[in-house]
Amino acid sequence: MSCQRECQFIEFEPGKWYLILEDTMAPKNCWDWRDYANAYGSFSSEEAAREFLRNNFSNPGGSSTLPYDEKKAKEWKEDKTLLDLIQNAESNLRTAQQRYVMRR
Repeated sequence: MSCQRECQFIEFEPGKWYLILEDTMAPKNCWDWRDYANAYGSFSSEEAAREFLRNNFSNPGGSSTLPYDEKKAKEWKEDKTLLDLIQNAESNLRTAQQRYVMRR
C-alpha cells in the first residue's frame, strides 16, 4: 500500500542524483509540495537513490524522474526551494543512514 506522497529523483548535476520526498504529514494541495519535503543524496545513479528509498521509507506511491539537462539546470540553480533542499540533502542522508543502522 502506498502513502500518496510526492517523490522525485533529480540529477541535479551530471552523476549526482537526489531523492526529494514529501513529508508524511504534509498538507495536501499546497502551492509547492517541496515546501514540505526533504532531500537525500547525492547518489551516483538513479537506481542507487531508488534503493535508498526502498530501504528507508514506505512506498510513496509513484515518482517522477528528472535527468540532468543543461537548460533545466540553469532554472534549477535559480530555484530557491530546490537549492535549500539540495543544501540539506547530505545531512538528511547521514541521519537516515544512522536510523537504518540502529534498526538492524
